[in-house]
Formats: sequence, structure tokens, C-alpha cells
Amino acid sequence: MEIKEWLQAYQKPICVFLACLLLAIGAVCGRLFLSDNNAPLTISEAANQGVGFLDETSQTQVAESSQQSVAMTVLYVDIKGAVARPGVYQMTTGDRVYDVINKAGGLTKEACDWLINGAQLVADQQFIYVLTKAEAKEQAQEPVVTRPETEPAVASGSPETPTEEGKVNINTADIAQLTTLSGIGQKKAEAIISYREENGPFKALEDLKEVSGIGEKTVEKLRSSITI
Repeated sequence: MEIKEWLQAYQKPICVFLACLLLAIGAVCGRLFLSDNNAPLTISEAANQGVGFLDETSQTQVAESSQQSVAMTVLYVDIKGAVARPGVYQMTTGDRVYDVINKAGGLTKEACDWLINGAQLVADQQFIYVLTKAEAKEQAQEPVVTRPETEPAVASGSPETPTEEGKVNINTADIAQLTTLSGIGQKKAEAIISYREENGPFKALEDLKEVSGIGEKTVEKLRSSITI
């Protein structure tokens, strides 16, 4: 049988088969098209279409920003001395001594303002003591100028006067500091301060022998732990 005759004989079955084949191909193509439309967008596709989502780097930056906000912690600072309202005040990270003084109602007229570093950052549990002018004169304090790298932990004007290499300065120390010295009790500490008030600051360590109750042996014993 020739091909022409065969095609004529099986024309209807062939047409039905081709129609079914076309329908099947169309269904498969349709499913593939729908699947592509539902596929996740790449970063570049999302950017072109204006889709708002964050890549991994942006997500990390947002997380770090949130952590920094949480890091703004509450601090408690105790301020005493020549301020209007002494007490403990709640501050936050980044606040300075100037802010604490403002919260405490500002300085009094008697305050020795030249010993205060208002720009110093405050820390949790910090104690600030603002000297009066009379107290500063008694302790022979002079105006303080500090740089950030050498700035003391406690604001200038605290009774805890910095000493040379941990030594107690007998010209500026109060009773509490003097009684930390070996052999110096309450009475001898008071005698040292009284001598200072009556005769002015000590000019040499040996002058300490002039204080009632303190002899040469005591001075030699204290030589390594005191300064003027």
C-alpha cells in the first residue's frame, strides 16, 4: 500500500492523535509558565521590580542598629557638695558631668567651679563631689586642666585628691586619707590639718616632725608613702 493510500485510510485516527498531542503539549507549557511566575525573585529582579526586602548585609546592619539602641543603658550618679540638690540621679550613656550638675539644680554660689570638668563623661555608680571655694583653699587646690587620655575617673573636685604614684599628699589630704597611713590615727590626722591651717602647707617632708605627736622615726616610716 502506498503512503498516500495509507494516509487516506487512516486520516481520522491520525487527526485525533495529532489533536490530543497538541492538547498535551499545551497543558505542559501552561504548567511550566505558571511555575516560572511563582519562582522566587533574585536580588537583581527584585531591585528592578521595586520589591522591598533586605539582603543578608542589610539585615545585619539593622540588627546592629537595634543592639546599639538597646546599649543606651541607664546610669546612676551620686553628686554631693556645692550643688543646689545633692543626691543620686538617673542618667544615660553619653551624659556628662555638666548634665548631672544641671539635674542637681546647678552649682551654688560657694562652688569652686574651676575644679570641675563639665565635659567629662559619667559612668554608672560614679561619685562626684563639688568643693566649695573654702574647701579648695583649705586643700590648696589649683585650677585643673586635663586631657582625655589623662582624665581621672572621678570628676575634678572630688575629696579623693589624686596623689603622686599612690602617695598621700600631706598638704591636701583630709582626715580619712591621712588615717590610711601607718601609725596615723584620728588625733594625729587632726593635728596635721591644724598645723597646715596655722602654718601653711608643708614645704618639706621633714616639717611633719613639727606636728605634735609625730617624731623622726614616724617621718622616716612614712617617707615612702607621703608626698607634698
